[in-house]
Amino acid sequence: MKKLKPLNTTSRYRAVQDTLRSYILENQLQPGDRLPSEAELAAALGVSRNPIREAIKGLEALGLVEVRVGLGIFVKAATLDDILTNFAYSLLFDVSRNPIREAIKGLEALGLVEVRVGLGIYVKAATLDDILTNFAYSLLFDGQSVADLYEIRQRLELSYVREAVRLLTDENLAEMQRLLAEMQHKFAADEDFIMQDLALHKVLFRNVGNVTLLKMFDIFSAIYANTRHLFQAMTHDVVADDLENHKALLEALRRRDEEQVYARLQDTYTRLPDLVVDTPTVKVVAEEKLANADRL
Repeated sequence: MKKLKPLNTTSRYRAVQDTLRSYILENQLQPGDRLPSEAELAAALGVSRNPIREAIKGLEALGLVEVRVGLGIFVKAATLDDILTNFAYSLLFDVSRNPIREAIKGLEALGLVEVRVGLGIYVKAATLDDILTNFAYSLLFDGQSVADLYEIRQRLELSYVREAVRLLTDENLAEMQRLLAEMQHKFAADEDFIMQDLALHKVLFRNVGNVTLLKMFDIFSAIYANTRHLFQAMTHDVVADDLENHKALLEALRRRDEEQVYARLQDTYTRLPDLVVDTPTVKVVAEEKLANADRL
């Protein structure tokens, strides 16, 4: 298991929060798994317990962790809907704590506001990365959402592909050929080549003039990097078929044959529904773990 390291920053609260999210993702902790205690976190990260408490409150407001008095801090089976719904709900009925402070902590955790000590609360120019941090976390336990996102990606690509073919340059094709060669090299070494796959598709759509579409490929790369545990291991034959489909796609692109490119692009998606692990019982398992913790 990857360990926590001392922080070297003045922004302790946000740094602790980011570190805990990364710790959960990198170690593929599951809902109901216990996190280190406040004291252990403070010692491991080299900070006082105050920023630890503040970070935990922010993550709890987002529905990412659950604090059980006398038991500890537990990973929560949060989906994207849970994050948004629980946050809004907590603003309506949380009178046991300071609701304004909790609201601000939640907004800060989302990257929407910034608190400057002694100065006040400021609207923050939230980046896509700020939003994706929590988005990727929510997909950690939600295989169906991952499958749905890949379907969205397929529909987006198919809707733009004919225009992409008309705008494709020889330089684009050369770059795609290089990425295909990397995919072949990875395949020969029995290694995963999905990042090269995504990069190849991104090059195909580079000239359509839609920056947000290109950002989507960065989103899918980030999502895949954080949800590898949801993907079933592909058989050698399935991977070989996928590689052949990409070779056929490049051949059609060289001919600028729009209809064949459309068909070959569809072929690169034919096995995707088989790749995502179904995780319908994850919340049930989490509840069982937490119930067992209560009995200890």
